[in-house]
Amino acid sequence: MKAIRIDAKNQTISMIDIEKGLATLQNYVSGYIEAALYFPDGDVMYVDEEGLLKNPEHFQYWPKHKRMFAGDGIIVGSDDEGNDVDTTLTIKDIEDACVEFVNQFEALIISRSLGI
Repeated sequence: MKAIRIDAKNQTISMIDIEKGLATLQNYVSGYIEAALYFPDGDVMYVDEEGLLKNPEHFQYWPKHKRMFAGDGIIVGSDDEGNDVDTTLTIKDIEDACVEFVNQFEALIISRSLGI
């Protein structure tokens, strides 16, 4: 299945092929998954639901959505029944969404200024 990996530590966005399944998604976010962002085309970004409890050093900030997430994310598509399918997004779509990679200090400043 085609997916987009958001690697906060290495500050990269990449298109990858993954196997379907909960264990695979959890592996890419290093923990229990939580749906964090829903895109208009039906794609979903999952993150580690306990990311903030793990003393994170690396964050992703989505200024257009006014959302901040600790650690990595994985984006997959979703069909009408809620099943994971190939993402329809491209790396350019994610870059155009203006995802920013920030450290702990920057994340704290941004979070406080936005009240998130």
